[in-house]
Amino acid sequence: MNFNTTGKENRASLTVLNDVSSDIAFVRLDCGIYSDGNSCDFSISSQTLPPCGFLLELKGRDMHHAIEQLACTLNRLKKNDITVIYKEASVVSSGAQKIPSGKWQKCQKQFFTVNRIRLSHYPNNAKILFSKTIV
Repeated sequence: MNFNTTGKENRASLTVLNDVSSDIAFVRLDCGIYSDGNSCDFSISSQTLPPCGFLLELKGRDMHHAIEQLACTLNRLKKNDITVIYKEASVVSSGAQKIPSGKWQKCQKQFFTVNRIRLSHYPNNAKILFSKTIV
């Protein structure tokens, strides 16, 4: 799609602003391609060769479960030989649960060590530029 789009779930939402010269694909994974609830909500990727993008989990409260879902999704995609180059795994939480900054930094470092992908957190109802997630 060559326009801005918003992912919503659990009262959490994130709007992705398409600021690149190509279309982006906004694909529903959890309750879409995967039906067992063990995946993140969306894959957002460019329609270039090779495609680049990020994974998105919209969560009500449980940040730790969100991180587990992102990791599980990455493992599934690797097993299925998906050709998208993911640069970031992102969490948006609408709930009150906060992870202290030191603990969040530890989660980010561990996630990167295991998956070789940045782990990010965006505030609820945020708007982000697609290009910022893939640099």
